[in-house]
Amino acid sequence: MAARNPLSKFEQVAPEIIEHIALYTVAAKPLGPPSELGILCLVSRRLDSVLGFKNNAHVYASTFNLKFDRSALLRRFSERWRTTRCLTSELKKRFIALKRIRSMQYNRDDLWTAYLMMLENDGKNGGQLVIWAGVEEFLQGALASRITWQPGAPSLWFTEMEGTSLIAWLLWLTASRDGVRREGLSMQSTIGNMLRPFIVAGYKYPATFAPDSHFHLPLCPHSVFPPDFRKSPSPLTRKITHYGHDIHLAVPMITTAATLGTVLRNEIRQDSQDLPNDVSSLPRNREEANTVGHRGATLEDVLEFHNENRIRVPERLPSISDVQQYFDEDEEDEDEGTSQQHDEDWSRLAACYDPWLEDPPLRGPVYTPGAICGSWAGRILQPGFSSYLDLLNDSSRCSLHVPIYQQPMYLHLQEHHCLHPSDPLPISIDDTNFDDILHAWLPRGLDIRRLEDHIEVYNPASESYIRYETYEPRGQAHYSQTTSESLAQGCSTNNDRDGAAILDRGTNTASGADSLESSYVDNDQEYEDTVSHQCSGIADILITGETGERHGAAWGHYSIVGRVRPWDGLVVLLRTPVDSTQAHSGQWVFKGYIHDQNLVGRWRETSTRVDRIGYEGSFLLAKTQESQ
Repeated sequence: MAARNPLSKFEQVAPEIIEHIALYTVAAKPLGPPSELGILCLVSRRLDSVLGFKNNAHVYASTFNLKFDRSALLRRFSERWRTTRCLTSELKKRFIALKRIRSMQYNRDDLWTAYLMMLENDGKNGGQLVIWAGVEEFLQGALASRITWQPGAPSLWFTEMEGTSLIAWLLWLTASRDGVRREGLSMQSTIGNMLRPFIVAGYKYPATFAPDSHFHLPLCPHSVFPPDFRKSPSPLTRKITHYGHDIHLAVPMITTAATLGTVLRNEIRQDSQDLPNDVSSLPRNREEANTVGHRGATLEDVLEFHNENRIRVPERLPSISDVQQYFDEDEEDEDEGTSQQHDEDWSRLAACYDPWLEDPPLRGPVYTPGAICGSWAGRILQPGFSSYLDLLNDSSRCSLHVPIYQQPMYLHLQEHHCLHPSDPLPISIDDTNFDDILHAWLPRGLDIRRLEDHIEVYNPASESYIRYETYEPRGQAHYSQTTSESLAQGCSTNNDRDGAAILDRGTNTASGADSLESSYVDNDQEYEDTVSHQCSGIADILITGETGERHGAAWGHYSIVGRVRPWDGLVVLLRTPVDSTQAHSGQWVFKGYIHDQNLVGRWRETSTRVDRIGYEGSFLLAKTQESQ
């Protein structure tokens, strides 16, 4: 009988030490799949028994932590989403997707994987996608494959909206100013033309997570949506697997991604363009304009918009030279990392896909108190009026023929809170017997009295004034001393349906999970996630603001009132011209969500009845540096 080959000295090492050696080998090559583990498993049966996937899944769970970001996972999910089974499942899914992206193979599930990786990106995820998988080239190829050059033939870009939206969002989330410059004029023009229809004809596509005809959400079982003429398109919903669990998510909205991508490319184009010749005739500054009696923009104002008015671009996509530092960082602190800028985006996708659903298990905050406070600078994307009317009258017309003009937009906004147990201002009702979105859900004939640390708003129903505390974002005390002390004493856990979404960030736990080592914890039928929140005491959020003297003199003076829908963090602003020279433009309503520090959405004029498609377009405002 042949003698068995004796184990080498390395094979005789304790399994725990072999694991550590294997993980150090994996960590030495941070980008790409852990091929080193497979190579070690081929050395001998002994190493395969120690490091093989079936025998030691723990090694592969640890590999996930080396290869990918995890602070968002710690922040957004309970412990049962971080078991060994969950991490190994996600590791396998991600590298299957990354390999297909790297080889330019299109798969819609891979788009979801890449998109969610970017929502959790603190550097590692972006490195795997951008540097190793080459997602930028993949996205350009995916764009080209969706263009139909045959007249009259349907285009995947408009018929398969789930994939289109994910591609547009990935274009934004992986973007950098240098990367857009590298696209070249031809690709910039192609992408701009593909995004244009979602700005010009944005009324055809979802712009809010639930109809704006309802302020109070979720809806009661007997509630109804308005008839078709009032019902805006609702976001698509998709069931996907994430960390080994099946979940439902709303498909991210194409109109938002189209606006972000369009404005970014407009800004890059401005960087390389000279100013029009006619601006040389403008007064140099406001002092000179006042001297000569000039009203409107000065050269200084035009230069500010041309050179300084810029949106906030996603942060922390590593370059080849600095990628190693992201894999060397200690990432145990869930409160660190730039993925926090996407927490509210994630919460809306995971909890706002169904307006009838009460207490979704993955619900997190969708609006941070004080987020709207400060100065904002941006632009309105306005379709050419006559071409827009032609498009409404003949849907067969091509939206590429509708020009888009840019108008500078500057606002300074304040936030005011009605605090429990006070009752907030009632929601106004419009002519169609639904909530009055064209007046920002506020009563007509609104009367606001401004005091030192609060405002008082007239309630026509009770013929009395309601107090709203003015929120101060800086410092520890956000209200007056008296109000802060009262709030600290009286605030307790609040189960209010509307208020839950704007409460401070909560803790996600798995109810019923006594032991996470039990195999039953992975069973979605046995356990469900629950979120507990710290009470903020906020019953309602109102917004007031104005253009500001300097920017008003250049681009028109406007006053702002608005409201925040707590269910999904939808910000609605009503803009009213103060200057008589702008009175012809009338009131406009702006609806959007805050993405990081960009407020992005749709505007429309209010003179058209709410049951008709009005004149509308997109807008984008970025919080200015001094307000951050």
